Amino acid sequence: MDDVKHVCETNSCESPTRRQRSAELNLELRANQTVVDGLLNWYSVFAFTGGSVPSGRCDLAATDSYLERPFVIDRISTEDVKRYRYLIESIMVPPEGISPRPRTLHGRKQIADAFGQAASEIRSLGSRFESALMIKGRAV
Repeated sequence: MDDVKHVCETNSCESPTRRQRSAELNLELRANQTVVDGLLNWYSVFAFTGGSVPSGRCDLAATDSYLERPFVIDRISTEDVKRYRYLIESIMVPPEGISPRPRTLHGRKQIADAFGQAASEIRSLGSRFESALMIKGRAV
């Protein structure tokens, strides 16, 4: 009986579809973090130089798929995934409340700081999801 349990503790007992979905979600999390990191740099420059409010494009296909059919629900809260999705969407298109130019240095700094807070939460949630996927991969 212990041998059967030992065999199923490897990834070989996880369905190929589930492994693929885990890999896609992990890849999407990493790609989105790269976009967020780039935007964070642009917002740092924006705070001092002005110009157009930075925007970017993140992918949420794997995140949406996870919300439709959670597969590591015991390790990743769907509420956290919904929060992650909301934050990603909120930074992709600058809020309507951002006034047109000219902007003061103080105003640009506030915009950049708000983005920085969202980016920090995105980074934290993404790291937790990646950790949960890695633990899941080892525990299955």
